[in-house]
This record gives sequence, structure tokens and C-alpha cells, in this order.
Amino acid sequence: MISSTVGHYRIAEKIGEGGMGEVYRAEDLRLHRTVALKFLPTQLQEDEVARKRFLREARSAAALEHPYICNIKEVNRTGDGRDFIVMEYVEGQTLRERLERGGPLPLDETLRISSEIAEALQAAHARGLVHRDLKPDNIMLTPQGHAKVMDFGLAKRVTGDDETQQDLTSAVTRSGVVPGTPAYMSPEQIQAQPVDSRSDLFSVGIVPHEMLTGANPFRRSTAAATLASILYEEPEPLPRNLAGSSDLLDETLGRLLAKDPDKRMPSSGELRRRPVGREPGPRTPS
Repeated sequence: MISSTVGHYRIAEKIGEGGMGEVYRAEDLRLHRTVALKFLPTQLQEDEVARKRFLREARSAAALEHPYICNIKEVNRTGDGRDFIVMEYVEGQTLRERLERGGPLPLDETLRISSEIAEALQAAHARGLVHRDLKPDNIMLTPQGHAKVMDFGLAKRVTGDDETQQDLTSAVTRSGVVPGTPAYMSPEQIQAQPVDSRSDLFSVGIVPHEMLTGANPFRRSTAAATLASILYEEPEPLPRNLAGSSDLLDETLGRLLAKDPDKRMPSSGELRRRPVGREPGPRTPS
């Protein structure tokens, strides 16, 4: 596929692969810009109902225009019938790569990135989209150090006054792809209960804990033990030797990581307004 042309996109290199498809860096030959192409996985292509729903909701996600969200530009199809999503190409590194290469982040940087993630989710939640797979691998850091939330491919749309929920990937789940990553799932995801925006906030609580300590507070030696830890164990408090850490920060993370969604912080908007330790520095989108 490398060097081939799909529509008016010339594929340059493969840059990612996962349960929700393969991602390639490509050149837009019309607008002379770099983009990312995400090809849907085979099991989704083979289920017509799931494929149509996924593509319909990808178009809904394309309405998300925000400096801290990787924007979807269009949905298209190859000549041989493969669907793909055209996304903004984000230069930089994932938060996962940043942690693996540099270790834990300073408190100020953690608070700034966390605030940008919360701002991105607030924009998505306002449109009824819940991410469901928020983790360091799905958060890009631009060369200027700002966050870009990636991959709404597992998103769930919550619509209507009665909060009727529509999975973008219901048939993918039937095909054996788990909707989410075990170490970052909320308890309600693990128990296959209905989810809303508060599920994303549980994941948001895990990410800054990992940024500050270098370790996921629930990860264990096996996936089963990790899921059990999320369901039944409380995370260890942040080490007191973290520069600038405070009881208020522990309290905020505790509210985000509450097992019961009704006891969790209710919205990403409240998270943005709530001070934790010290206020993050000014945010200037790249």
C-alpha cells in the first residue's frame, strides 16, 4: 500500500495499527498537505450495519472542531470498496512515548495537559460524544507540548432526552474487539453497563496519575487482575515527595476515580474549573 494512491491521497508510510484499523501518513494531492488515513478493520467492513453506523458517527465526530482534538476531515471509500477516514496529521509524539522516553512529568506540565484534555472532552461531551478509550496512546503531544486527543473510533453517542445510547462499534464488539483498553476502562465499561461522559472522566483520572508517577494505578500482571483492581481497589495516594502535590490534588483524582459514576465528578467542565494543587500555565493552542 505504501506509495499507492487512494483517491487524491498518496500514501507515504504506515504510522499505526490497532483493533479499530490501520493508520497511514499520506499527502493530499489536491491541497498539498499531510493527512492521516485510517482504514477500517476487516470485521467492520464485513458487517454492513456496523459499517454504516461507524461511518455515520465518524461524520458526527467530524463536527468536532477544537484545537485539542485531532479533527476528522472526511470519510471516503477506495475503488475496491475499503472505507477510510481522513484525519488531521498531528506531528509530535504520543503521551505514552513521552512517558517511556522521559519518565514522569512535572506537576505544572501534568496540570496543563490534563486541563487541555478536559477542554477537548468538554467540547465532545457537549455534542453528545463519549470517547471510551482515553489513554496516553491516544493523546498526542505537539512539538509545542500541547495535547491533541485522538481516535474517537470507539466513541459512543448519547442522544435524546432519555439519553438513548448508540454504539458506533456494537458489531465490532460482537466480532471480538473489546470497546476500550482494560487498564483505562471505567467500572461501568467493564461491567457492560450504559456509559455517559462520566466514564471518560474516570479515564481522565488515571492519565494524570500516570503522568505524575510513571505508572497506571490499576495495572496488574494480568488483564483479569487489572480489571478486578479497577472494580474493587482504591489507587494509592500520590507520593508526598512529588513537588507541589497536595491533598486537594489527591481529592480531585479521588473524585474522578470513584467507582460509582454518581459519586464521580459530574462533568469535564467542572474539572476545568476546579483548581488542583497549582493553576496550570496559560494555554496557547498550536
